[in-house]
Amino acid sequence: MSSDDHERQHPDEAPASESCDGGGCHRTKRRLLLKSAAASGTVALAGCLGMFELPEDQRYVGRSDPPDAEPDTDPGDDEDPDDDEDPDDDDPDEAQAFDVDFLREETTVNIPEDETLLVAGEEAGLDLPYQCRVGVCGQCKAQTDRDANEVQEMDGNQYLDDDEIEEGYLLTCVSYPRADFSVDSHPDEGDDIWDDVDDEEDATHAVEFQNNAATLDISEDETLLDAGLDEGLDLPYQCEVGVCGQCKAKTDGDANEVQEMDGNQYLDDDEIEDGYLLTCVSHPRADFSIDENPE
Repeated sequence: MSSDDHERQHPDEAPASESCDGGGCHRTKRRLLLKSAAASGTVALAGCLGMFELPEDQRYVGRSDPPDAEPDTDPGDDEDPDDDEDPDDDDPDEAQAFDVDFLREETTVNIPEDETLLVAGEEAGLDLPYQCRVGVCGQCKAQTDRDANEVQEMDGNQYLDDDEIEEGYLLTCVSYPRADFSVDSHPDEGDDIWDDVDDEEDATHAVEFQNNAATLDISEDETLLDAGLDEGLDLPYQCEVGVCGQCKAKTDGDANEVQEMDGNQYLDDDEIEDGYLLTCVSHPRADFSIDENPE
């Protein structure tokens, strides 16, 4: 190439002999290459941008963060808000527990509704009879002083019939408490352990009279009607012996589960299962609420 040709070279071209120092040479070459690409269309722009590696401190000029940079976050943002919850807070799903008095062992054990009497008794150090542990052999047969259906539920019983259960018998290995009650773990020993508890005060239960806006603690040997009248409640009634039906009231669910009627001659089994009861002959067996005027 002649000297004239050198003199006619593009005014933007850098002389070959020009030295490069710092980042200036890189910037000049990059600018010239981009101009050439834009003019000829033969060089891919993306390729051009990747041909030259800029110094670290010049790569993201004008941008707040490099593309792969981690966002600037407060270390406290990663904390789980649930971490502040007290692990000892009451669990709404926690099983309800009941006091079961083992008379012969002279021990009362608080037993969750999802635990059997046998397991809870053993954990409390009681020496209770058992063998199969699945409700078949009958070795763990025990007895309470009322219909056992009212105070517990058996899951797996294959030994006791319905009449025996109504007489108070249960199998501790498959029996789950549904109320506070007492139990004789050796009912076949001949002596009557219940003689020792005859003088105990009768249990009481809280009964809500919805229309009177009153809740009364009523003894198991007292009727709902008598207890209500003694407290001055306005309750309907007439015969007071379970015949006329004038004192008919209603609770939620099966009324058999919360009370016992002694003398009912008015309601049939289906009505009682639907929640109906007669206050004049109804004795409480659990805490519950009634509508005194359900019709």
